[in-house]
Formats: sequence, structure tokens, C-alpha cells
Amino acid sequence: QQKNTDYSMIATAGFSGNKGIGGNYLFSASYSMVKDMIFYITDEPGRYFYSVYDDIDLLNLHGEVDGAITDKLSFSGSGNMYKYNTVKLVSAPNKPNWDAEFGLKYNLRDKILAGVDVTAIGKRTLSGYTYGDMLSSMTPLVPLTESVHVNLNFSAEYRYTKILSFWLKANNVGINRYNQ
Repeated sequence: QQKNTDYSMIATAGFSGNKGIGGNYLFSASYSMVKDMIFYITDEPGRYFYSVYDDIDLLNLHGEVDGAITDKLSFSGSGNMYKYNTVKLVSAPNKPNWDAEFGLKYNLRDKILAGVDVTAIGKRTLSGYTYGDMLSSMTPLVPLTESVHVNLNFSAEYRYTKILSFWLKANNVGINRYNQ
């Protein structure tokens, strides 16, 4: 039986605005106190998933920016930095310390839109824990880390009318293998 995660407190503050050239920005920070946050880990050989719980404090710094480069070309970007303070676990398993996205879109007469974006997931500490036997508590191992993962994505859209469009997306064009 899974426990419910309880967000005891979430405090958020930030600011947003317009940079005056047809674009917007937003910056925010949030602090959360979370009881029984669920994490999924694997045993040492990676055969089985287990759910473990920990009480955490999470600090998240977030930023977004978008705007027009020309009347046909626009950009957007966003990013997050995360700081997990765990109580029982050595680190927050499988949670990245940052993520980011940057994209460009080209608009040809409001009929054809083409886009490219790059997404990245920061370094993550993988499970690094195992059960000695199913009834014992977890024993820390040497933490394993997953390096930064970058994806390249393409999109295209044809707007037949204002209410009907056809689109195509190709994600992870480089066919990079990773576990998320």
C-alpha cells in the first residue's frame, strides 16, 4: 500500500514582466516541506523497483523567457534548479539537480509553423541503495550518478483553418538512451 505524499507547506515568490520587445520573463523561487515523498529505487542488479519515502525540504528556482527575434522567428527558454534536503536518504534518488529547455519557432504566414528545441536534464544520483533482504532496512551503497542528458526535438504544424491543424513532432532525434 502506497502512502500519500503530504505537502505541509509551499511558499512561492517571484516576479514577471515584459522586456519591451514583444517578450516576457518570469522568475520565481519556491520552498516546500514535504512529508512522505515517494522515490522509486532499484536493487543493485536493477531487477526490481521499490518505493521508499522520505521527508524532504525542496528549494526550486525557476526562470522563463520568451520573445520575438523577428516577426517570423521567436524563441522561448525555461530552466529550474532544485535542491533536495532529505532526512533519511543520502540524496533524492533519480531527481535531477536542474533541467532546462530552449526552443526556436518559425512562423510562415500563420499557416506553417516549424520548431526546434533542446531539452536537458541535469546530473542525477541513481538509486544507490539496496535491500539486504526484503525485511531489513535499506543499506546505502556507493551512489551511482547519471550524467547530463540532452535531447534535440523537431516539430511542424500546418494550420488548415483557425480550428483545424495537423502537426508532427519528432522527439529525441539523436536517439540517446537514458532512464528517466
